[in-house]
Parts: sequence; structure tokens; C-alpha cells
Amino acid sequence: MATSCFGLSLAWLPGETFFSLCSRLHFLSGHLRPAATTEQLFSLSERCIKHDVPCGLDAFERNTSGLWGEAISIIEQRTIFPFFSPFQSDSSVAGALVQIRGPLLGPLKYQLGLVCGGFGADHPLRACRSCMARDLDSCGVSYWH
Repeated sequence: MATSCFGLSLAWLPGETFFSLCSRLHFLSGHLRPAATTEQLFSLSERCIKHDVPCGLDAFERNTSGLWGEAISIIEQRTIFPFFSPFQSDSSVAGALVQIRGPLLGPLKYQLGLVCGGFGADHPLRACRSCMARDLDSCGVSYWH
């Protein structure tokens, strides 16, 4: 298990997304405002962080001493970016990775087609009650996959 910057023992759950881990860290931190957690994890304003395509992954890796992995492995294994990257050129993927690792996404969501994909700028979150119950039974917490 990884030990967080909050002094808690916390590991990735099976198939867990990066957003879910950050949400759990926020809940367990006891911070009253998301801005405090965002500052601690990303050294950024909470307005910069999105649930679907995050930014600030280099700062997250640095601020957590890499306990949950390197920025690139988190992007490739714990975000929705791999679903969109096959439709991009190699140079676009490289540029996108720089943006996700850095402090600002800029027009990345537009470039990936999220804005024009029928959902607007933010990919929607969905939850299934039976899956949440299964997570709660098996892991003690329901979480985003």
C-alpha cells in the first residue's frame, strides 16, 4: 500500500480512475474545501482540475513523491486519455501529454474532440447502484472505475 502525503495508507483500487483516487484523498484528508486538497496535491487552483482529463500530473507526482506512480503511467492507466489518443497524430499525443503533465490544459479538450462529442466540455460521470454496492462489499468504499 502507498502512504499518502496525508499520512494515510492508501493504494489504488482495482480499475480506479485518477479522479477517484483524488476524491478519496480529499475525503480522507479532512479538508473542508476542495481548494486545500488541490493545492496540496497539484500546487494549483481547484478551477484548473477536471474530473475527465486532468492537468498538473507532474506536480502530483512530485508532491506525493511518486507514491501512486509516475505521471505518464497515471495518464495512460488511470484517465480517459487512452480512449482518445488513438485518433490523434503522434505529435498531437506528445503535445497532449505535455499539457496534461503541466499546469494548464488549454484547448486540449477541444483538440481531443470532447467539446464536439455531444457531451460538452466535460465527459459525464456515471454510476451504477449495483456496481457501487459490489465495490462497497468488496473494497469497503464505492469508487470511480
